[in-house]
Amino acid sequence: MHDLDIYIYIYIYIYIYIYTYIHTYIHTYIHTYIHTYIHTYIHTYIHTYIHTYIHTYIHTYIHTYIHTYIHTYIHTYIHTYIHTYIHTYIHTYIHTYIHTYIHTYIHTYIHTYIHTYIHTYTRTYVRTYVRTYIHTYIHTYIHTQTHPHTPTHDDFFRLYMCIDALRMTIIDRKWISMARGNTEVSNHVQRNFWTWIFGRSS
Repeated sequence: MHDLDIYIYIYIYIYIYIYTYIHTYIHTYIHTYIHTYIHTYIHTYIHTYIHTYIHTYIHTYIHTYIHTYIHTYIHTYIHTYIHTYIHTYIHTYIHTYIHTYIHTYIHTYIHTYIHTYIHTYTRTYVRTYVRTYIHTYIHTYIHTQTHPHTPTHDDFFRLYMCIDALRMTIIDRKWISMARGNTEVSNHVQRNFWTWIFGRSS
């Protein structure tokens, strides 16, 4: 027991010594160091550096640079470039190109093509085909249906051709409308589609 008491005493002494010395060291030296030297350093040197040198640098050099060089650059070079070169380019070359070449191309070649070739094709070939083949087929097929007989290969072939002719006519109608970009044509074709089939004047 005597030895144990000695050990306890030594342990308490060492603990108090460590706690006192280290704690005092932390609160005195390190804490003082942090609050005195480093804190003073931050608030004096760095803070002064930021507010004096960098702040002055930003407001003097960079601000002047932005307002003088870049601002002048934007208003002089780029602005002049936009209003002189590009604006002239757009109004002269492209505008002239659009109004002269493309506009003339559209109104001359394509417009003439639509009104001449496609319109003639529609009025001549499709109308004749529809009026002749389908009209004849309808009268023949319906007439045949009034006198029932066993359907033959020719009957199915004629039915297929009738459906195909109608499909091609609808495609032509849509294509014409898309090519011209004009709803009037689409409406005109739809309005007169069945009259073309039966041959009445549109």
